[in-house]
Amino acid sequence: MTQVLKIALATTVLMSGLNAADIIKGSGASFPYSVYQKWIKAYHQETGIKVDYIKKGSSKGIKDAKSRSVNFAGTDKPLSPKTLKKNGLYQFPAVVGAITMGYNVPGVDTIKLSRSAIVAIADGSVKYWDDTVIAKENAGVKLPHEKLTFVHRADGSGTTYNFTYYLSKVSKDWKNNFGAKKSLNWPGDHHIGGKTNSGVAALLKQTKYSVGYIDYADAKNNDIAMATVENKAGKYIVPTLASFQAAAAKASLDPKKDFYCNHC
Repeated sequence: MTQVLKIALATTVLMSGLNAADIIKGSGASFPYSVYQKWIKAYHQETGIKVDYIKKGSSKGIKDAKSRSVNFAGTDKPLSPKTLKKNGLYQFPAVVGAITMGYNVPGVDTIKLSRSAIVAIADGSVKYWDDTVIAKENAGVKLPHEKLTFVHRADGSGTTYNFTYYLSKVSKDWKNNFGAKKSLNWPGDHHIGGKTNSGVAALLKQTKYSVGYIDYADAKNNDIAMATVENKAGKYIVPTLASFQAAAAKASLDPKKDFYCNHC
C-alpha cells in the first residue's frame, strides 16, 4: 500500500452518571472530525445527550485529556501504555483512514509520485514541477516549469506524525535529520502551513502549483486531486477505499497493549 495509512485513536477518560442534561466534551484530531460529527448526531438522537467535539489537532487534544478539561480526545498518534497509565487514560481505535498527496496543478489531471519524489518535495530539494525526480515517472504528462509550494500542517498534528513517520521509513536521511514528529520546522523555503486538515485543504485549493499531505476525506470533500503513489514494491497505487482496506488489514492492534501501535 502506497498511501500512508493512519489509525486515529480516541483517547478516553471514563465517565459515569450521564443523563440528557450532560454535555460530553471532546477535542483533538481533525482527521476523524467528519465521522465524529455523524456519530455525535446519531448519539444525540438516540439518547438526548449532547457531545461537543472541537477539532484543534492531536497535540492539543492530548493536552486537554491529560488536564481533564475534556472527557475524551481524538489523536492520530497513539499514546504508549506507560503514558496512558501515568495519566489515568484509556484508548481504543475509532477511525481508520488514509493520508494522501493532494495537489493543485492547473491542466494536470493525473500525477504519479515516487517515494523519492515525496521525500524531495518534503525536504525542499525539488523546486519546480518539471524536476527530473517528478517528470521521470510522468511520461506524457506536460508538467509546467512552475515553482512548487509544499503545504503542511502548522499545528501539532497526528497527521504530520504519520506523514513524517512514513518519510522516516522510506528515507534514512529524513529519519536521521528530522524523524517522526507531530510538528517540526520544515526544511527549505517552499512551504506554507495550515491549521487542521481543513486548513491544508483550503490552502491547496487556493494555491496554484501546490502539493501537500492531507487525509482522504478532506481531499475528497474539497475536490482536491490526489496523486497516485509508489509503494514498497514499486507499484503505483490509486487512492481508493479498496486500497485503504487492504492496508488496514495489516494493522496490528492488540488490546492487551492498549491498542498501541506506532507503525500502523
